Amino acid sequence: MKQLLLGILLGALASGCMFFRGGLVELPKQPAAPAGAQPGPALSYDVNWLTFGKPNPAKAAKGAPPIESELRDSALFGSVAKGTDAPYHLDITVDNRGNLGVAVLTGALSGLTLTILPGYARDELEMTAVLTRGGEQVKTYRYNCHITTWIELLLVLGMPFAESDVFGKTLQNMTRHLVADLAHDHVVPAPSGAVAQR
Repeated sequence: MKQLLLGILLGALASGCMFFRGGLVELPKQPAAPAGAQPGPALSYDVNWLTFGKPNPAKAAKGAPPIESELRDSALFGSVAKGTDAPYHLDITVDNRGNLGVAVLTGALSGLTLTILPGYARDELEMTAVLTRGGEQVKTYRYNCHITTWIELLLVLGMPFAESDVFGKTLQNMTRHLVADLAHDHVVPAPSGAVAQR
């Protein structure tokens, strides 16, 4: 029995886990506002996270910083802060779903074979952003991405090349699409000379 437990432990330590993003074209960071441009309007925002339809405050707290960093770094808004006390407000909901049965089954088979057989999971992410101005709804935007996770013995060789913070980078890219669409649709007055890139 001790040998079996040791084998499972060594298999887990020797296995690799890699994440792969997909679903949306990778957008570059939006350019900064030109020198001397009038600042854009103030924006407040909230982030809600649903895991299989149930609120997940811990995930929402972790997901908020990469979203805020993209909103703040864009040339579209003069200031960005959590809450509801700005003329423009974004109510952002990230719905995280996936095939839990497939993840459990492949994970169990992978574990029983000491990760010789791969474990597989796919997170489906849908970001819904509702823009309001003075409390009135202006427009709703939706973006879909997925993150595929593989766990397998030989993937340990690829670990040095694996992308870090995959969820954070996925949320950043979704937010870049949102910022570009807000600028393209002219629903938020942009600083003079600012151009959205897609």
